[in-house]
Amino acid sequence: MEDKKNSAVVKAEKIADARTAVERMDAERAEEARVSAEKQRADERVARAREKQMKKDEKLRRKAEAKRAEEARKAEKRAEELRVKREEEEKKAAQYREKKEKERRREQIKEENAREKQKRKNRRSKQGFGGWLAAVISLGVTVLVLSSVLAMNILMPSPNDKALTAMYEKSYYDTLTYVNNMDNSLSKSLATKDGAALQEYFSDLAVQSELAENDINRLPLRDEAKYYTTKVINQIGDFSKYLNKKLIDGETLTEADVAGLKQLYEANKQLKQSLAQITANMGDNYDFSKLEKDGDILSGMEELQNLSAEYPELIYDGPFSDGQPKDKIKGLSGDEVTAEQAKARFIEIFNAYGITEVEEAGETSGLFDCYNFSAQSDGARLFAQISKIGGHLILFDHFKDCSTENYDGEDLIPVGKEFLEGIGLENMTCVWASSSRAVTSLNFAYEENGVIVYSDLVKLTVCQQTGKVTGMEAVPYYTNHAARQMPKAAITAKQAAEKVSPSLEITGTRLAYIPKGEKECLAYEFKAEKDGEIYYVYIDAGTGRQAEMFRVIDTDDGTMLL
Repeated sequence: MEDKKNSAVVKAEKIADARTAVERMDAERAEEARVSAEKQRADERVARAREKQMKKDEKLRRKAEAKRAEEARKAEKRAEELRVKREEEEKKAAQYREKKEKERRREQIKEENAREKQKRKNRRSKQGFGGWLAAVISLGVTVLVLSSVLAMNILMPSPNDKALTAMYEKSYYDTLTYVNNMDNSLSKSLATKDGAALQEYFSDLAVQSELAENDINRLPLRDEAKYYTTKVINQIGDFSKYLNKKLIDGETLTEADVAGLKQLYEANKQLKQSLAQITANMGDNYDFSKLEKDGDILSGMEELQNLSAEYPELIYDGPFSDGQPKDKIKGLSGDEVTAEQAKARFIEIFNAYGITEVEEAGETSGLFDCYNFSAQSDGARLFAQISKIGGHLILFDHFKDCSTENYDGEDLIPVGKEFLEGIGLENMTCVWASSSRAVTSLNFAYEENGVIVYSDLVKLTVCQQTGKVTGMEAVPYYTNHAARQMPKAAITAKQAAEKVSPSLEITGTRLAYIPKGEKECLAYEFKAEKDGEIYYVYIDAGTGRQAEMFRVIDTDDGTMLL
């Protein structure tokens, strides 16, 4: 009995242990189920949070895109408004020049009529004039004709004088227009913080200053007068390029930048006032052919020396500095020629132009001492300057209207090259071509061993109607051309290309010798494109750093570099 009792107890304990084990397993399964359910709920919460965040991010993205689109629309609108305004200003400037030209022509006609009237009066007032004339004729017609020609040359300006005077007058009043436009752009740049607008104003200033400088250099002024006038204009143009580059690079203008801009505004304001006073002193019907010898006018120009001296801090560490003229002419070679020898050279160069009525038109002293000549060619006057040293053609202008585009601009490059070779300028390569109003402008630079030397530059204009060269300026070439010891490139073209922004697509590469401050450096020139725009990037072949960069822009007068 005792054994049975013990066996029952053992069995009961086993049953209890089994029940406990089952309960423990049930509890563990319940806990696992609870944990699994909790994990599932947590995953669902994470999924809901992620979905909510995605919706929020999508909303923010759409909002940002809408904002960018709105800003782009506003920028396009501002750009269009600026373009329209600029076109209006240019139209007003053209109307002003046309008005001045009409006034000049009216005054010229009035003066000619007055002279003719006085001649008739003199003939009526002289008794026995007919008998005196008959006596002269009986002595010889040749004497009478010679006397008449001499008298007319003394009393009347020659056709060439008229053409030169018209050119001087146009250049002077164009300068006034550009200086006034610069005043307007500087004023606006000080009144806005909008980056896009500032870039527009700085680009305008760079263009306006370059055009103003070109017109001043056409005036018959002494070097001192030109120097102090162009110095202020160069500072404005160079500083504007410097500030524009900062904005393009994503930088903001510093207080020092704004202070410099204010000083430039004041400098240009005084330049504008000085030119206005000079214009007032000229009075009506001023004879611009006398500009070079007019003491009062020259004094007004040379007083601008004080204006530049008041702003020494404007010689900044920008991409350029001051643009001072060269101290020494390097490119003129040969012995000094006489006026007769220079005239023979003039006739030789323009023989193919069918020139007639060749005249000596005085001399020019300045950067180059030259003999001036004019002639008639194809119904228009042709004016040229031949250097006294070596008898080189420095510049010429054929005042021939071109209205029909019979030739494509690119097809005229060989015409320009042939003309340069004809006057002795060899190894010249066309580095720039731009066409506007049936005239193609070509820039040729000297090439040495495959390297383009940009300092040795010659500018040509070619008429697309006739296919003939109608203008030339070789001042940069004869100022800078000399034998050079060019350094070897320290990096390869491939290494230099790696320094160019990957956002630019490179379409052309060549070596070039470019101005850098008052020196020159060997650089790789990369022509590149981005978003339909063309850029020229110059990488120093010695240091691998960017030495210069230009953007091609379209203007009413063709394309130009900024």
